[in-house]
Amino acid sequence: MTLEERVRLNRVVWRKALQIREKYGKPFTIISSGHISDTIEDQIRELRAVAESGTDVLVFITNRLDPQNQGDDVWISNAERLLDALPAELPLGLYESPYPYKKACNRPDFDLVPLYREIPLYEGHLLQRGSHQA
Repeated sequence: MTLEERVRLNRVVWRKALQIREKYGKPFTIISSGHISDTIEDQIRELRAVAESGTDVLVFITNRLDPQNQGDDVWISNAERLLDALPAELPLGLYESPYPYKKACNRPDFDLVPLYREIPLYEGHLLQRGSHQA
């Protein structure tokens, strides 16, 4: 899908979710992602567009922060760039996708990345700003 198609789909889901929340009083969380590009600049553009189209939580796909699997320094640098580029009030999550390779988040990833907000891991762990404890 193109970025425009992904954003349009997310916007439709977001609007429908708001209608359901209002009509039935059923709270639920809309989680969105959509960064598939190789360059961090394009990923920032993708994540901003998805966030602007509506979501409760924006999820980073961990292996997209280091698409060439170059190591923790690249991952950390790109994570810092994403955190700086996205609205501070937007809740973020992490998904450790197994394809094309699994980038498991480990303690050094979190100890070295300046955390501006709580970042829940897909397994249900929560890393709180400043605590560095999952």
